[in-house]
Amino acid sequence: MLSELRELWRFREAIWEFVKRDLRLRYKNSVLGFVWSMASPLMRVFVITVIIRRVMKVDAPNYSAYLFCAFMPWNFFVQAAQDACSCVLLHFMLVKKVYFPRELLPLSSVLANALHFVLGLLILFVYLAVLPVHPTKLVLLLPVLLLIQCAFLLGLALILSFLNVYFEDVRYVVANGLQILFFATPVIFPVETISRAGAHWYPLVMLNPIAGIVVAYQKILLPPIQLSDVPALPLDWGNLCYTAAVSFATLLVGYWLFNRYKWRLAELV
Repeated sequence: MLSELRELWRFREAIWEFVKRDLRLRYKNSVLGFVWSMASPLMRVFVITVIIRRVMKVDAPNYSAYLFCAFMPWNFFVQAAQDACSCVLLHFMLVKKVYFPRELLPLSSVLANALHFVLGLLILFVYLAVLPVHPTKLVLLLPVLLLIQCAFLLGLALILSFLNVYFEDVRYVVANGLQILFFATPVIFPVETISRAGAHWYPLVMLNPIAGIVVAYQKILLPPIQLSDVPALPLDWGNLCYTAAVSFATLLVGYWLFNRYKWRLAELV
């Protein structure tokens, strides 16, 4: 594995070129570019907030901040998973004719989405300042949480990228699975409300590492949400450690699997 990592480091400039290419293609022929990618989550935050606060009469102060804070890492996860399914097939001519570390493709895909996510975080901080909602001291953990999230997404991208070459049905399974997973992840509902269904539901929901990542972003960036019938929950350090362990285990497994089969990709694309 060390030799593969050294080889990947030799191609670090190529990684950056792939990242820039991915970003250029995403905003190609678009006047507003990055603004459009932020318009979708902002619109969903607005619509869901109106439904929850005005129609369903749920009293949740600064609910839109919690919603926006959850949508950002969720969108990062969705985009990275979907891009991973196609990153090898989109570059099949390079894979067939040019020598380079094949893991460069899913890595550059995740890094491009990570840069997009960091830009989105800047918009989030502006949004919080306008409300105003002041981040907690735990905001210092933001780089650590971003590292955990990137480790998980890179491991997942390595697995999905080569699986989709072998079985192109994988991208359809991922697309439908993401829709189901959305409703099993505390994105549109505060994690505190899970206790209403019973104490046993919280540990089950938080087994999902994406749920742990989404909730951790809310807990380190925002003050506790105050609901009328359930107490606010602090940052779950135990679950954060579990999420970190799962994330880095996913990265190790994904890297091992990808390296085992990567040189057969040219025969299949």
